[in-house]
Amino acid sequence: MAIDQAIFSATSLLMNVQVAKAVTTAEFGHFSTGTLAFILALGLGRALVGQVVVIKCSGEDRDFIRAAAGGQLPRLSAIALVLVVSVFCVLLAIGGNSIEMSGICALSVAPMLFQDFFRMVALAARAIRCLIGLDAAWLVVQTLLLTLLDVAGWMDSANAWTAIGISVLVSALLGIAMLKPTRTGLRVHRLSGGFGLTLASDFVASSGLSVGLSFLVPVLSGPSALAAVRSAQTAAAPAQVLQMAVESAVLPSAARAARSSHRDAVRVATLGSLLGSLAVVLYFAVCFSVPDRYWVHLLGDSWTVGRELLPAIALRALFAFISIGPVIALRSTGRAGRALRARLVTTPVLLSGAVVGVSLDGAFGFAMGIAGAQLAAALIWWSMLFKMSREGR
Repeated sequence: MAIDQAIFSATSLLMNVQVAKAVTTAEFGHFSTGTLAFILALGLGRALVGQVVVIKCSGEDRDFIRAAAGGQLPRLSAIALVLVVSVFCVLLAIGGNSIEMSGICALSVAPMLFQDFFRMVALAARAIRCLIGLDAAWLVVQTLLLTLLDVAGWMDSANAWTAIGISVLVSALLGIAMLKPTRTGLRVHRLSGGFGLTLASDFVASSGLSVGLSFLVPVLSGPSALAAVRSAQTAAAPAQVLQMAVESAVLPSAARAARSSHRDAVRVATLGSLLGSLAVVLYFAVCFSVPDRYWVHLLGDSWTVGRELLPAIALRALFAFISIGPVIALRSTGRAGRALRARLVTTPVLLSGAVVGVSLDGAFGFAMGIAGAQLAAALIWWSMLFKMSREGR
């Protein structure tokens, strides 16, 4: 699992680094608007289908999981179609992007949804070699194509998204070949429905809201301001991917523990959150010790406007990590509805922090507002978990 997430982290980091240092700050801002829409689409697809398979199928035999995966492919295809159209419309609506870039980025969403779905299926089946294979294929093809664009002098936002789309398509096709999903009707119809919608609503009210609020930056302050935010977020990307790694690893473990005891599930989720938070602190300690000239070499001109945002981005990442303990505990113990209610409480806080921050001080105000709001959200999540624990006694 650690190797899989290391490859995933390297792929995400290299994507932004290769584009950032090869284009202007404004062009990186345009590329980043596509990244935001991409992240939103991926999160929704994962919540509606991928995470449902992980939670419902972890611990089952591989034939059952393959049947469940095959049964979800029509649903995933329909979701992909809707999200492709949605991404295209969002990118056109916020402005600052060409129709060509918007269309290419939108089309890249579909193979990414399938690639990530097969990662979730492999995770549920504990097929670690498959996980590593999918991520390695994405890493190698994407890095090769982006390098060729850079060397040829063809790097821009539209061509970069073309390369990303091809790389995830190759990885998705590999997922079909390796996992061989089947449709046998083996209770696959029970795996989605209301539970997936609950998880999707949970995502929209949390991570999706945070990503969506980032669109305020280019709309109110221009693409260069978004480039500053994305530059700092790229430096913090390993911490963000570490959060995804902990969620991916701890959620199925907590779900299995919940079958014997809810208290065991809470213990597993809390331990994962604490260890991950410690890792995040250590990572940012290293980040702040790296001289600026190395960051400029990695991220180009965008770092000159992004360096001052890193402390706020680091705090936001830490507070988000602290929150995932109760999130995983509530989900794994079948309290997804309660988790959604907690999200609805934190939504106005996150919204207010972002809007007030970007209105007062552009990109810097946005980063500080999100960090403060995330701290408040972490306190709300833990209070919700403590309340559940008292009720269970």
